[in-house]
Amino acid sequence: MLLGGGLFLLSEELDLPDAPRGPRVASACTQSWPQLPNNITPQSLKPTKVVIQPWRGRHHVYAEFALPPSGYLVNHQFRVNLDNLGDFCGGISARPGQPGQPGVAIAHFRTRTALWLIAQGKLNALNQPENWQLEVLPLNSQISNP
Repeated sequence: MLLGGGLFLLSEELDLPDAPRGPRVASACTQSWPQLPNNITPQSLKPTKVVIQPWRGRHHVYAEFALPPSGYLVNHQFRVNLDNLGDFCGGISARPGQPGQPGVAIAHFRTRTALWLIAQGKLNALNQPENWQLEVLPLNSQISNP
């Protein structure tokens, strides 16, 4: 978009090396798992707690997931699905539990993306645990090598 005086305004959706990255680019989802055989299906977990307080600063938009006691691989990212806006992703930090006890995964959501989504009227959708998901893959899955 060209503004008066010859100044160009870059769209938030462009991914130019020197341009600021908008929410859709910075919180884009990548390939979750490598190509899995048809008989292997990741299990989707819902969070036990969702915190949406971006006005408090960084690290105040997250969800907590209870992990199975053992025998699972945890995906490196989680997804937040917001219907007509699509999926937004972020990183996971996991704390394994004691043997036989469940661990906890914290899903960190970008504060800037959360603020952008709130400005789009999506605060209620962000607060809904059913919109958040973390995939885990059972270690005992029979993955055969071709």
